[in-house]
Amino acid sequence: MLITHAWPRSGKITVDPDCAEIAPEVSVRVDALWEDEKRRWPGLHNGLLYSVTALTDGKLVVRPEEYKNFIAQQRDPTLARILTVQPLAVSGVVECREGIVFGRRSQSNTTDRGAWELVPSGTVDNDPPDPVAQVLQELSEEIGLDGRAVVEVQPFSIIEDRDSGVVDIGCDIQVSVTESALYEAHKNTASQEYDVIRVVPVPDLNAFVTEADGVVEVSRALLHIKGYLGSR
Repeated sequence: MLITHAWPRSGKITVDPDCAEIAPEVSVRVDALWEDEKRRWPGLHNGLLYSVTALTDGKLVVRPEEYKNFIAQQRDPTLARILTVQPLAVSGVVECREGIVFGRRSQSNTTDRGAWELVPSGTVDNDPPDPVAQVLQELSEEIGLDGRAVVEVQPFSIIEDRDSGVVDIGCDIQVSVTESALYEAHKNTASQEYDVIRVVPVPDLNAFVTEADGVVEVSRALLHIKGYLGSR
């Protein structure tokens, strides 16, 4: 279930520096689940994320959290009521002259493998949390475009996924490069996030979302908010 929120009027994210306290027996369970997950995905590492603790039209409050806690509650849903991790993430709506940019998630991803999504996307982990800086970092890492190609970035909406617990900040990203330059940049990047990217002309978005082999729900919601897919 997706819930849409307006971008806060202040345009700011407030950080509560206090991490949630975890009982020793819960920590033991978290560590065991994390070790199991690392055996399945050897490249995983436990880093910083921000968990949303308050979300209204005027306020977005987060607390620092460990990634392993989120993984643990995904693997054992009974932990979700205890850990209450809601990771803050960004999802860009990149528009070049020819259309909107999508990426097909590679098989090396732990979630939504083979699905199409708006690019770039990723968990907010910069300190202090800054969605614009984060989405520009993801843009560089995932499709190889640096800030010189960006004309404008603007957060415009927040999508709360009640099923996954992830809270995505949608960001408009206007770029000055052509479709062919985007493909070339992605080909030369070392990222394994997307095995292919595709630029979809705005008039073709409805058909692409309908006919593509899976488009993630958050991307669909952001396109609806932008008015590209009509009313929901």
